[in-house]
Amino acid sequence: MQVQQDFPPLLRGVLQGLRILLVEDAPDSSYLLTRFLGVAGAIVETAEDGAEAVSKANHLLHDVILMDIQMPIMDGFTATRILRERGYQRPIVALTASAQPWEFPRVGRTLFDAYLAKPISQRALVHALMALR
Repeated sequence: MQVQQDFPPLLRGVLQGLRILLVEDAPDSSYLLTRFLGVAGAIVETAEDGAEAVSKANHLLHDVILMDIQMPIMDGFTATRILRERGYQRPIVALTASAQPWEFPRVGRTLFDAYLAKPISQRALVHALMALR
């Protein structure tokens, strides 16, 4: 794995200390995103589905949640609705390969603070997170 070698030097450490809950069911994607974020200085906790995300978000402090949309057990829309209904106010960023960018604002605008389409570039991920700080 060449994550650290391929990571743009200007992005190293720019997310220092940012606490992220990464909700992603695909092990490869979870690994890569965790590595990218770690090189950028973030502290990353992971969840494999929406139900686990709801539990972790209620018990641990995160600065932002990166929420995959299509997952088993509980999808990202359902998990985010539950969190918002319970008063969760920190940023939640939708990560998806299936939703069309022009459709997402209509569907997720009231739930999510930002949207990133997969595959996610390192720069786009870091810049989206920096904008939410």
